[in-house]
Amino acid sequence: MSGRLSHSGLEREAIELLEEALEKPEHAQLSHIETATTHDPAVRQRARALLTHSRSDHKRFRTGQASRELAEDETTVPSSIGAYRILRLIGRGGMGNVYLAERASDDFDHITAIKVIKHGLLSEATEARFRRERQLLAGLNHPHIAQLFDGGELEDGSPYIVMEYIDGQPLSVWLEETKPPEDRALEIFGQMCDAVSFAHQNLVIHRDLTPENVLIGSDGLAKLIDFGIARSEGRDDATVTSTTGYTPGFAAPERQVGEAANVLSDVYSLGKLLALMLNKTEDRELRAIIEKACAQEPNERYPSVSALSQDIAAYQSQFPVSVFKGSPLYSFRKFATRQKALVGTAAAFVLVLLVGLVAISSAYRTAQSARAEAEAAFAETRQIANTMMFDVYDEVQKTPGGTKAQVLLARTSQRYLDELASRPGLARDVRLDAGLGYLRLARVVGSTRGNSLGDLATGTQMYDRARTILGKVYEEAPDDPVARIAFARALVAVAGEKLFTEADIDAAKDAAVQAQEILESVSASDMTVEAAVATGQSFYFLSEAKAWDSDYKAAIAHCDEGVSWIEERAEPFLNDLAVQRIRATLVSAKSGHLIGDGNFEAGVAAMQESIELRTSLVDASDKAPADIRTLTISHYMLAQAYLQQGQSQDAAPHAMRALDLATAAMDADPNDAGPKELFAATAIQAAQVSAANGKSGAASRRLDEAIAVSRDLRDLNADIVAGPLKYAVRLYEASVVFAMINAKARVCAVGGEAADILNTLDAADRLPAVNRDGTLLPLKALLKDC
Repeated sequence: MSGRLSHSGLEREAIELLEEALEKPEHAQLSHIETATTHDPAVRQRARALLTHSRSDHKRFRTGQASRELAEDETTVPSSIGAYRILRLIGRGGMGNVYLAERASDDFDHITAIKVIKHGLLSEATEARFRRERQLLAGLNHPHIAQLFDGGELEDGSPYIVMEYIDGQPLSVWLEETKPPEDRALEIFGQMCDAVSFAHQNLVIHRDLTPENVLIGSDGLAKLIDFGIARSEGRDDATVTSTTGYTPGFAAPERQVGEAANVLSDVYSLGKLLALMLNKTEDRELRAIIEKACAQEPNERYPSVSALSQDIAAYQSQFPVSVFKGSPLYSFRKFATRQKALVGTAAAFVLVLLVGLVAISSAYRTAQSARAEAEAAFAETRQIANTMMFDVYDEVQKTPGGTKAQVLLARTSQRYLDELASRPGLARDVRLDAGLGYLRLARVVGSTRGNSLGDLATGTQMYDRARTILGKVYEEAPDDPVARIAFARALVAVAGEKLFTEADIDAAKDAAVQAQEILESVSASDMTVEAAVATGQSFYFLSEAKAWDSDYKAAIAHCDEGVSWIEERAEPFLNDLAVQRIRATLVSAKSGHLIGDGNFEAGVAAMQESIELRTSLVDASDKAPADIRTLTISHYMLAQAYLQQGQSQDAAPHAMRALDLATAAMDADPNDAGPKELFAATAIQAAQVSAANGKSGAASRRLDEAIAVSRDLRDLNADIVAGPLKYAVRLYEASVVFAMINAKARVCAVGGEAADILNTLDAADRLPAVNRDGTLLPLKALLKDC
């Protein structure tokens, strides 16, 4: 290279050379600069200085954040950029400047940070990378990721982005100044994981998760910044992969030898951040989590950020941590710690189970030589399994946050029942135990009706298995009322899942009708609470199936028939909470069908009655999660009815009550998918109320939260109709509210995604009529200008 370089030309070439070096493994970076003889010595000297600086303070050349050591040519701060007034310069570097700004219009207050990169100083690849940052951030709308508001170019061609201004501290400074307790540190770490997981779901890898790239705002919330070095997952072309490298100390080992970043390298960096935040914790479970995240070999780490955050959530909620290799007592000790309120029941039964299983194991070893001992062991195993499956399970079900505890109890019991049920010639009553056990396990593992882990595919398999086991028992003894009721209960459960999980209306109606025919033959003397509840549920599912076919009059009739049946045939059990619940469900369902049929006043009256019934149930059950859930639904439905009539003021208190209940339930049990589903629906409804009252900012924030939660639920059940269908319905509802606040771009993006899903389901003949008429058709009208 000949001739004397201008200052800007020297800076540009030095940064280009630095970028080339940072593509190399760390040990080869300085050598690459030293041997770059095609560059002027001054360029190599400047590149060496930049490399030394970046290593000394762990700050790479991230988009919009260059070293403060770089010289500056500008002395004038612009008065405005785009639609924003510049307030002051808040950051300066060789790559560009960062300004504090506010929106120039007077319609609302909006403080932002604007990053401007100097035109002509950087290589085309770097400027292209800056523009990619705008594209990446535009798709990463998350409460814990610094939000992109706008972008463009100055008159001289300099690109800029307008971002959320975060009044806060880097994570490292926050840790030093606040020295947060463990629970607070884990709360912040959970926010970080949520943000990274969201980015990964959008096929974006951060690639440089460091304390400097996590800010803790004055509101106490974590915000991830600097996605300028991020790249789209699955693309490895030179225009996408960043040349800005990584930060030593937080980068995965494979990154240090030049391999491309991926999801697992972000997992490693999060593990390093967790270790920093917990300050060399001695807790064995947390150390196991950190070691798993920071494993040297990528395939030995957590497979996703979601898996890492699930173990953190388990630790916080006193559930077993998946990577902790504890003793056989570990899971039971965690259960006992969680459920201190159940010392008189659950803890005692856990101890019985533990001691009993040890005794049973010993007994089975001698069973071949002593049939009497074997039979005694068999009976004891069955007794303990049933105690755990039914008695303790019922107690845990009443406790908020008990979803995983129910799974633990059900699965532990089920293993032993399976072993017993596999014996040839086994008595019917034992097979009945196994079949009914599967019904309970299915409900908590994956169901759309109540507290559940949300694994609908596995839940459906378990429901089908229960129907098979109990169906064979019924075939053998059709006159046995116990077998009859048990099989009918399985049919009713399957009817609900066929309807709400698979959107298979015909299969749901067939199962419900078959269950009713079987239950009708149960005499008054053989009637039980379980039979009464199952009958009421069969009427409910038939009414919902008719409503899905838009036959509201038939749906109303089924609800009335169900209530009459309960009042006449289940009179001895009317004080039982389970019977009261199904009666309230029928009243609530009828209210919705009345409104769907155009009878608004009668529908509102019925919904108000259901709210009174369900409020009483919440009190009577000492706030059991199941009753909180149904009360939430009733408030939601009443608010929805008012909104459909344009009565947003009447809707507001019910919408906010529903949102508050759903939020509290979600916070109480992060493993329960049910409250998450309710939160998504109620948050969109609350956003509609905000939009109707002119509060567009609040509406937009709630919509973003609802969409994020809905996306998680969709991904959990991507291969089940209920997964994409419910997600599409939520997106449609959100797009309607976006239209109310004149956010046309969001209407087109969110509504377009919903339309794609609904059209695919419709083409496969999997879209219910109620969704075709009530969702897809109005959505197409909404998108006509997109």
